[in-house]
Amino acid sequence: MKHGDTRGSREAAVDDIDRALLALLEADGRISYKEMSERIGLSSQAVSARVTHLVERGIAKVIGSIAPEVLGYDRFATIAVTVDGPIEDVAAALVADPATDLVAVTVGDIEVIAEVVCRGEAELLRALDRIRCVPHVVSCVAYSYLRIFKYAYAREGILSIAGTALPGSGTAAPFALDETDKKIVEMLRADGRATFTDLAAEAATTYATARRKYHRLVESGVVRIRTVFDPSRLGSEEVVVVFIDAVGDLTDIGEQLAELSEVTIVMTTMGPCDLIVEAVCADMTALADFLGTRLRAVPGIVSADAYPLLRVDKLAYTWAG
Repeated sequence: MKHGDTRGSREAAVDDIDRALLALLEADGRISYKEMSERIGLSSQAVSARVTHLVERGIAKVIGSIAPEVLGYDRFATIAVTVDGPIEDVAAALVADPATDLVAVTVGDIEVIAEVVCRGEAELLRALDRIRCVPHVVSCVAYSYLRIFKYAYAREGILSIAGTALPGSGTAAPFALDETDKKIVEMLRADGRATFTDLAAEAATTYATARRKYHRLVESGVVRIRTVFDPSRLGSEEVVVVFIDAVGDLTDIGEQLAELSEVTIVMTTMGPCDLIVEAVCADMTALADFLGTRLRAVPGIVSADAYPLLRVDKLAYTWAG
């Protein structure tokens, strides 16, 4: 998603042909343009142009999803940032930071919400220090993830990035990744439809080796090819992040929140709040009902501070469940 996109500029997201193409990509992210052409009834050139347009508009992206711990990432946190100057400048600085996977502008006493993924506590601390040093940042509060109850990776969520691996989960590759494997993985994370020729060139190896290594990575489950979506571009009108304080059994509360149809993310955190929830609602009426009735009906919730997302400036899709 490009920096500067706003909810106010949302266009009619997709037509029926686009939706058919998205469904095919969701089922098989590496389906060929020729096969899509045969199923949809358009030329391969037209299919290629439409898919490219969908990706360029940030509606969908095919990625190679890999468990974060396989690459050494084991610390995840949502960062709440308050600002005393131009939000645009702060958001742009956070977009440029390599540790951020998400940067979103919101409404309320928090101006920007970011997500960071790091290798260890020291790297997380350095990321927080960089954010604190951005001009006009007044405060930077970190909510480290403890347990994830629900983390949608596809159409349902906009913060759906980090997957469910957490410190101590023990996720690891079933075999050691060599340097060629790692280069192929990195390219697939950026483009799940990269050709074997592209993978071979990136990894400085032969076509046959790239093809063999790709199949081993996918068949072993190290890499999963996913098509991920931005719900704000597919007709979902209101995306909100809710910081919740609760009393009682957080496991029980988290499981109940995960059952709510609007909820796409639920996790317990270490920080000023007990849980963070993301929800996607059809419109303001549905959002008001969710926040005022359905959410507060869950036993144990003491307070719920909601932050509707005005704009998403960075959505890297690094992880996808």
